[in-house]
Amino acid sequence: MKTQHDNITESAPYIADQLGAARAELKAAQDKVKAFERLAIQTGQTRIDGKLYRVAIILDAPVTRVDWRAIAEAFKPSRQRIAAHTKHTTRTTVRVSALNKGSDK
Repeated sequence: MKTQHDNITESAPYIADQLGAARAELKAAQDKVKAFERLAIQTGQTRIDGKLYRVAIILDAPVTRVDWRAIAEAFKPSRQRIAAHTKHTTRTTVRVSALNKGSDK
């Protein structure tokens, strides 16, 4: 009797191909967004109304970021204090790469 795990294992190549294709589509969409953002900025306008969407371009908006690492280092903490306030976690990463057509496994 096949289990759900057996079915998933058998369809693993399909899953890999679908995930790779989806990531490729996402990358293409992100590249398209960046290209249109550059074009919108090049118009020199701060607001562009289309038939369906409005785009607002905010030029040179001030951004403030606190460099917490520099602040912490200024206090010259001991190694013990750093170790006591260091969190260790794990994470799962899924990487996808294209297979070379015609290459052997």
